[in-house]
Amino acid sequence: MTGKKQESGKRILKGGGAILAFFIGSGFASGQEILQFFGAYGTGRGTMGLCLSLFLVFLCVRQALTDAANLPDGDASRIFRHYCGPYVGLFLEWLTPVFLFLSYSVMLAGSGALFTEYFGCRSQTGRLVMLILSLGTVMLGLSGLTDIIGALGPAIVAFVFCLGTVCAGTNPQGVLRSSQEALRAGLWGAAGSWWGSAVLYAGFSVITALPFLGGLGKGFAGKQECRRSAALGTFSYLAGALLLCWGMLAYLPEIAGKRVPTVFLADKIWTGAGGAYAVIMFLGIYTTAVPMLWSVCNKLTPGEEGLSFKIVAVLVAGAAFLWGRADFSFLVGTVYPYIGYFGSGVMVCMAGKWLLDRKNKKSACRI
Repeated sequence: MTGKKQESGKRILKGGGAILAFFIGSGFASGQEILQFFGAYGTGRGTMGLCLSLFLVFLCVRQALTDAANLPDGDASRIFRHYCGPYVGLFLEWLTPVFLFLSYSVMLAGSGALFTEYFGCRSQTGRLVMLILSLGTVMLGLSGLTDIIGALGPAIVAFVFCLGTVCAGTNPQGVLRSSQEALRAGLWGAAGSWWGSAVLYAGFSVITALPFLGGLGKGFAGKQECRRSAALGTFSYLAGALLLCWGMLAYLPEIAGKRVPTVFLADKIWTGAGGAYAVIMFLGIYTTAVPMLWSVCNKLTPGEEGLSFKIVAVLVAGAAFLWGRADFSFLVGTVYPYIGYFGSGVMVCMAGKWLLDRKNKKSACRI
């Protein structure tokens, strides 16, 4: 029994780490994502938005992992048909790879921005390095992918914890004045209201993660493992995002024009720490870029062992390299919100499916 508990604990930790790492991409690690979706509304409304958004994400992740056992083997993207029906679901199955491709391009653009702003290299150098690493990992398959990114997620969030805590702690007045400073800096949120931005962020997170979660959920042994992994991954992300948001708001006037504000803050707080965080950010981009690339390729060519899968992976990565030439901040502020609108509809479908299942179970119990 002890051995079974240990194995279960390992699966929960590995799954939670993989979920956490999936959500930590270039947008989060650079600070752009959190700043545009939440920080632009100030401390109070930004905090409420983050809590609302990640609670919605938790509910959807938990449901997706639990329902993954009912999906056909070999095509995790069928999870959309499970929630949205045969027609809308099929449409989303083929639309989501487009979203994932665009998001993967944002990851490459983020790597390029990091190499340019901190290391002084050309943007295409950063994009090329990320392309090679992510493409090589995808060739390993989903099992190897989960082992790698599941270990990196907690390490990245631990660094973000330290950065956000120190920044907010050294300038608490800056955190309190953040609403006025956001207006002066000309920051605009992703939506017209904090709660609208929260829903869009949750929608973007859910729709891009669903195919990955559909494959990940098959590795768990029961609902308890699924629910605990979902809680571990999403609430760890929430804690890191909150601290990162407060830390950036503390020094908002200084970071407003930066494409990679978190690296600037790390250098400001600790001499030479910017270099360490630049490495951390690069790993954060990597942990999200890999499952996104895998999900696109898995939809276009199910069965990751074949030569066709590897050829498709090379072609998709090459196209994303070209698309990633656009400005990183612009991509985060345009691609993510538009994807979020579609994702919000998927969340509504997931809620409807959950209510219908509960109704059917109650009806079965009465018979």
